[in-house]
Amino acid sequence: MYIYAKLSRYDFFVTRIIGSGLGNILFPWARSVIAAKKSGFQKIQPTWLNMRIGSIIRRENDLRFYSDLFINTNNDINGVKKILYLLFLKKIPENQISKVNPHKNDIIIYTGIQGYFLPIINDYRYINNQLIKMTSPKHLNGLFYDYSNSISLHVRLGDFKVDKQTTPISWFCDVVNLVRKNTTSNLRLYIFSDGNDKELAPLLELDNSKRLSFGSSIADLLALSKSNILVGSKGSTFSMWASYLGRMPVIWPPGGLMQRLYSDNSLQEIESDGLSLPPTFFV
Repeated sequence: MYIYAKLSRYDFFVTRIIGSGLGNILFPWARSVIAAKKSGFQKIQPTWLNMRIGSIIRRENDLRFYSDLFINTNNDINGVKKILYLLFLKKIPENQISKVNPHKNDIIIYTGIQGYFLPIINDYRYINNQLIKMTSPKHLNGLFYDYSNSISLHVRLGDFKVDKQTTPISWFCDVVNLVRKNTTSNLRLYIFSDGNDKELAPLLELDNSKRLSFGSSIADLLALSKSNILVGSKGSTFSMWASYLGRMPVIWPPGGLMQRLYSDNSLQEIESDGLSLPPTFFV
């Protein structure tokens, strides 16, 4: 019995097309990792490479091909053997795992968001360790940056602008001012974004602010997971992953807290209108 995280509908085993971003494709990967841990079944290496024409057309800074982000550290099945297995072995959806015969050579397929973090809500330590373990060393530099006495923003623009899903820059400015008012005025501001400097100008003009990027989506995600205080973008699973992995105090726009992730400390997982913050957030 084998386990495979199918990251896109159009998966050709060596590359994918029309695939989702990193935040979304990490969900089936994470569920497959936990399933493999519990069952002992061997995993087949996911198809990370993704050809995204839209990213090229929009001239995004990160084209999100994901070709060099991860290495096969767990000896997952790969190469020709992977292709042959995926072509010829029977595939079983993950919701039928209880009905499988463990003595047959079948593949359990994990795909889609499937409840976001609910299936893995308490597995954040293991998932974090496995994600770091399989990330190429050149994308780990952000883990060692100094995030003390700072607030980190994930300002999602890029393809969110197409569907008018972006969180207003003015809201981020208001939240930064609120946090600084309640903590210290010289709190450092780190801005992670796929936007350009012109779009981010109101934030970059704030005192002690700096754009940060460590060269790739996974590098920036892991860096954000080390935030002292995180401010996320509404509707961004990328922001959610940083919160899930890092367990830091996090602030969301109104309606942005799509799913509670901190069962042990919900007071540090809040929404704000940019006008006020609950005093319990800073305890």
